[in-house]
Amino acid sequence: NARCLWNWPGRLVRPTCPSDRASAVRALVAAFMTDPLFTFTIPNAGHRAAWLPHLMTELFRQSVGSGASRVAVDEAGGVVGVLCAGPYPPPRMQGIWMTLRLTLCPRPWVPSLFTFKSIFTYTAIWDKMHREGPHQYVYIIGVRPEHQGKGLGRKMMRELLESSAARAMPVYLETQTESNVPFYRSLGFAVTEEHHPFPDGPGTWGMIHV
Repeated sequence: NARCLWNWPGRLVRPTCPSDRASAVRALVAAFMTDPLFTFTIPNAGHRAAWLPHLMTELFRQSVGSGASRVAVDEAGGVVGVLCAGPYPPPRMQGIWMTLRLTLCPRPWVPSLFTFKSIFTYTAIWDKMHREGPHQYVYIIGVRPEHQGKGLGRKMMRELLESSAARAMPVYLETQTESNVPFYRSLGFAVTEEHHPFPDGPGTWGMIHV
């Protein structure tokens, strides 16, 4: 797991390992605090800050053993970018335990039924438009705001695409950030579906790289 994939001044990108979890979750929370989906479904910033660490922990846990997930690490050893990826769908029991931990475990704040209804509207759309057959699925990718624009996300995605292409394995993802669509298109992704479930909420785009 310590194999270095890319070096650039003071930083490297490498496969994830369980010991990365705490710093990876912090990086993902910082990256997604202003994400359109979460600002729409959880408009209170304090509530987002309280709940996102639990969601990101579960997404990291779900993908860390896949061999496809990556972290970008700076010279101080802190994770500044995370790519969580793996085969889809996850084992059924893994998904059940993830849902239970997110909804039933005691938390300082948990989403209300109204909030969950909005979130589940999106997840239902994702389930319907998700690609069938074997593929690599990008659960989430994020870079700390102060490190964005330096090519870290592109580096992580390119390595995933290269390793997946070597196995003739498509890569699929969704994004709720419209400005991300041109970024993924520049990597060779194509939009498969586009939906706008709420007039005042973000759209969602399914994208595939074959």
